[in-house]
Amino acid sequence: MTPRIPTRPIRPAFAVALAIALSAPLLAACGGDSSSTTSGADAGAPTTAPADTLLPTTGIPAPVPADGNVFGFVTLDSSPGEPHVLLLVDVADLLNGSEAHEAAVAAGVITEDEELPNDVFVVDSGATVSLPMFDDATITVQAAGADGTLEPLVLGPADLYEAVDGMVGGVALYGVIPGEPLPMTLTVHDGAVVAAVMEYLP
Repeated sequence: MTPRIPTRPIRPAFAVALAIALSAPLLAACGGDSSSTTSGADAGAPTTAPADTLLPTTGIPAPVPADGNVFGFVTLDSSPGEPHVLLLVDVADLLNGSEAHEAAVAAGVITEDEELPNDVFVVDSGATVSLPMFDDATITVQAAGADGTLEPLVLGPADLYEAVDGMVGGVALYGVIPGEPLPMTLTVHDGAVVAAVMEYLP
């Protein structure tokens, strides 16, 4: 049964558009918790966390992420008309700097002496988890203007049913490929998503 997710005020999300290129395949590895910043969420979060999701290859439950930020590739795990929006998250680590370089060397993508293009590397943790969204959660994406400019656009959870196809209310969304998972940084509080920001991995 879908947990009851009450609405509550949250801080507005800010757009984060990373102009980075993913030059290497995702490495299947044991990824740690990528969250480093604890959410500034208020009280009033749901007391019932969503059920753990079994990993398809191991049968080991993937725990609900701790409060803070988690990166992953997001698809919808609910349909229009259901009480709340559910996200299916393929959890990964979005690395940069020395961590990205070391991970790419370990994966055999580059040698120790080579530079990593764009200084970014993504490591797939192999874990998948289903997370509900607060009814008043925000999703920040980039809207593509007719003149080629990009503007931050803040959506509500129900807008994701349109957004996954690259359009919302007739507005084109930058970087969204219909049918493909959305790379996002999610802010989690008490087992539910309070904010999501799309990351850009061309």
